[in-house]
Amino acid sequence: VLGNVYVERRCRLHGGHLMRDIVVKIGGADVSLRGTFGAAEEVMRHIGDPIALIKENHLASAIPAYQPKLSLTVANIPVVLWIGAKAAGDKRSLDDWKAVVFDAGYIECMEPAMAYILHITTSQSQRETEPSEGETAGE
Repeated sequence: VLGNVYVERRCRLHGGHLMRDIVVKIGGADVSLRGTFGAAEEVMRHIGDPIALIKENHLASAIPAYQPKLSLTVANIPVVLWIGAKAAGDKRSLDDWKAVVFDAGYIECMEPAMAYILHITTSQSQRETEPSEGETAGE
């Protein structure tokens, strides 16, 4: 969980496959982002290897002087969110997503974009065994 990014996780069967979404807040609206192999490949084609992005982010956090070779930018934050939303069935174009991100603010959208990168690179079984917020609160 990154800040207030996770609103909820949703898992459902669709066409015989288990679909895993995260719901993030962008500009005050809930947006579903679906993790799929195809979406991970699309992130790689448009931006670069999502695993490398995570590694670069960790190195930059640990070593202040480190200049990451791959990071989230004004150009690629809308692309990451568009890919995740498109995988979840959102019909808006990349240009529409550029406007959404601009209106919401790039800094606000950086956290949901990184949450999605983590979502598509994290073990599915690990996420299935993590307790929900209600379970950890004793509800």
